[in-house]
Amino acid sequence: MDIWNYDPSTGELLSQTRAAIDPTPEGQAAGRYLIPGFATDVAPPKPQAGQAIVFREGKWEHVEDCRGQTWWDAEHSDFWGKATPIVIQRLGDELALKLSRTEPPPTLEQAKFAKSFELRDECVKRMTANFKCDALGEVFIYPNNFTDQHNLIAAIIVGLECPLWCADEHEVWKMRPHNLAQMKTVARLSKEQIMTVQRDYEGMLERLTNETDLGNVTRMAWMRR
Repeated sequence: MDIWNYDPSTGELLSQTRAAIDPTPEGQAAGRYLIPGFATDVAPPKPQAGQAIVFREGKWEHVEDCRGQTWWDAEHSDFWGKATPIVIQRLGDELALKLSRTEPPPTLEQAKFAKSFELRDECVKRMTANFKCDALGEVFIYPNNFTDQHNLIAAIIVGLECPLWCADEHEVWKMRPHNLAQMKTVARLSKEQIMTVQRDYEGMLERLTNETDLGNVTRMAWMRR
């Protein structure tokens, strides 16, 4: 007699085997077979795509098989408040763990928190971006990272004339001599860029603070006030 084995915890169909005949005299006389635990002589239905076959309450049924899919755990969010993605490993985990099939949208406060870091990073990127200056009589490109800013200001404070890194229109970078007046012109344009970005940043934070629509927060991008 054919029997079908199923998983003790999920009821999922595992295999088909042959049952052994009951070796007792009574069993042999009655033609009984031995059916072990977590097995049944009820034949399962045919497989269906995307479905698992499970044995529940004495009968077989199809249930959705989500193994390999990514679901979302809203109860365990990351630093940004985003739900944790979980790849389903066991049949029924999505129900046992109370997962969501789609990624839950962030709350307004979570979205604002994440956007504030995004704006901060954009602010730093723009403050330290290369800029153009014609202190040498023609336009050159100057670096403006924090080290360049500090070195330039320090040299001006002590009155030290020194060459500065800059690139010509062909993007050829080299140390080019600058006198003190030229260095101050470069420093002024560097500071103007920084202050402009800081004002823009201040305006963006004000907009973010006052925004009450989640979609607007999510779509918010850097722009001038």
